[in-house]
Amino acid sequence: MDAVILAAGRGRRLRPLTDTRPKALLPIGGQTVLGRLCEQVAAHVERIVIVTGYLGEQIRDQIGAAVAGVPVVYVEQPARRGTADAVAQVADVVEGPFVLLNGDMVVDPAFIATLTTGSGWALCAKEVDDPHRYGVVDVGPTGHLRAVIEKPDDPPSALVNLGGYRLDRTVFSYLEQVSVSTRGELELTAIFEPALADGHNVAVARYEGLWYDIGTPPAYLAAVAGVLSRWEESSIDPSASVDPTVQITGRVAIGPRAQIGPMTYLRGPAVVGAGVHLGHAVEVKASVIMADTAIPHLSYVGDSLVGSDVNLGAGTVIANLRHDAASITIGEGATQLLTDRRKLGAVIGDGVKTGINTSIMPGTRIGPNRTIMPGEVIKGDLMDRGATD
Repeated sequence: MDAVILAAGRGRRLRPLTDTRPKALLPIGGQTVLGRLCEQVAAHVERIVIVTGYLGEQIRDQIGAAVAGVPVVYVEQPARRGTADAVAQVADVVEGPFVLLNGDMVVDPAFIATLTTGSGWALCAKEVDDPHRYGVVDVGPTGHLRAVIEKPDDPPSALVNLGGYRLDRTVFSYLEQVSVSTRGELELTAIFEPALADGHNVAVARYEGLWYDIGTPPAYLAAVAGVLSRWEESSIDPSASVDPTVQITGRVAIGPRAQIGPMTYLRGPAVVGAGVHLGHAVEVKASVIMADTAIPHLSYVGDSLVGSDVNLGAGTVIANLRHDAASITIGEGATQLLTDRRKLGAVIGDGVKTGINTSIMPGTRIGPNRTIMPGEVIKGDLMDRGATD
């Protein structure tokens, strides 16, 4: 059996982090999201097929030709026209049954086992508290799929589609029948209506474990928290330097060659990437700090996502709480995202430099390689316009 992983998308809602990397390569714990998923599927399949597109060369470089001894092959999606089109690209590659996974999922190993056990088509589903936000799974009296309904106002169940499937080569004829949706994409879930009409039985495989889609900054932070909460203790790479004066609470992942301290306060769940420097009297709370970033002294970073090669000048503060207790928004205009979080800091792209005493307000986004002058107060978007998926 093959595993087909869809990793062609950019992830515009995670800009500016995805201006310089595919969202599947964002770090989660001590791995990337895609690297973690590949390791999980490698125990169950003979081959991994990754569909790439946006910055696909980064994925090929990082994942390589094999994972845990299982060969990896790559298929390019020339134009990102949707998930149905992405799956269609592997028609000449897969030969039999295959597991299909979204490359931006964070799951437990049991998720993969649920799909690789059994035969025929299957869809993985889970009960959630807010099904109207997802593709809702309508299950018939026999326990098989009756329909997938996208974001209904009145969900027929609390079961939602998790983006994991067991399929076979018969799917490709149905992919040819998919038309462009109201969102302007060729969507994979459109295959189920004609397939069910033709008599296909689609099993609904129920799953109760860890599941996150990292598509937005709040969801990404929640996924980090979910993964680290399962750890019995923090993970600190042997090559990292942690000063005895450093205080760590909660679970943290500290990468190779990181230098932490003195007098740093690191509050998990937090991820500190390779080569990061967190210095004197720096406090980092519930954040992801990516590789080779320097926060040398007298700074606070709360509930934030900070890219690679960033330098925060002394006294830089990233605020994470609105005084009016309202939910925090990210972005502006048509791309604005209303979150349900009262605590959310900033999303800072690679290569950003801030001067001393910079104040960054909740929900701010700063695009790659920006330079902020000393003493500035930054809020809203400081981004290049016009980028799309």
